[in-house]
Amino acid sequence: MNKKYIIILIIILVLLGLGGWYLYSQKQPMNPSVVSDDNDQSAIDNLPADPSADPSAGEAGEADKAGQQSEINTDDWLTYRNEEYGFEVKYPSNMRIDNYNHDIRPSIIFMNKDKKNNWYFEIDIYKNFKRDLSSYALLDFEATGYTKLAGQKANIYEVPTGYCDGHGCGYPFIAYATKKDEDIISLIFFSDVDLNEQENYILSTFHFLN
Repeated sequence: MNKKYIIILIIILVLLGLGGWYLYSQKQPMNPSVVSDDNDQSAIDNLPADPSADPSAGEAGEADKAGQQSEINTDDWLTYRNEEYGFEVKYPSNMRIDNYNHDIRPSIIFMNKDKKNNWYFEIDIYKNFKRDLSSYALLDFEATGYTKLAGQKANIYEVPTGYCDGHGCGYPFIAYATKKDEDIISLIFFSDVDLNEQENYILSTFHFLN
């Protein structure tokens, strides 16, 4: 065979080999992502920890996040118990309670007796909410997250701008809302959107009577 044809044949075979290797390499997966098939698991099982079960769980305060454990003295705290709506919660003894008996949306406001301290919280009851908790908008704000409160699914609302109307804007707040029977029960903490240790403890003491 002519030497020239042998060289051409070798070149053709080399090119065919390189082409085959290239096609094979393109078909191989590169670091495929692992996808967990947990669709059959209940959504509530995937929620964050219940802040009412442990003050350091769920939406923990900055001190807890930083790993700095500190304790607050709750020896003189009082218990607020509401038989009508079936819940109770502990609160600092330096706070007074004001009740607003609105037909649709009554509220219980826990105000600091020291007027120089603008921190306060309230518990709102929205009566006869027929729809699912996930569709509930607090003061026209949609939920920004989800957790558990008193062992039940709860919405979280973080509103750094506060509620605004024609008179201006209120304090920033963070709120937790859950549903008991047909009523929405909301705990709203004003002045910030990050829970401090005292607020975490208040959440930990909130529970339903039955």
